[in-house]
Amino acid sequence: MNEITAKWNQNDTKGTTLSTSAKINTLHFAEDQVIIADSDDNLQTVVFTLQNIAKKFWNGNITRNDKTK
Repeated sequence: MNEITAKWNQNDTKGTTLSTSAKINTLHFAEDQVIIADSDDNLQTVVFTLQNIAKKFWNGNITRNDKTK
């Protein structure tokens, strides 16, 4: 996951500005990831970009986990 996130961060990942020198675009906790964007359009763009990077990394094999807790 770290390799995918690093490659994703090489793109313009939008995110939201916390201060003049800090921007946040994702949070990781255990095996979960939260993607942060400043608009619906930017969120859709970064999710699409991340999905494409992950597909290349896993040779197109991405599975969903619909398990509820």
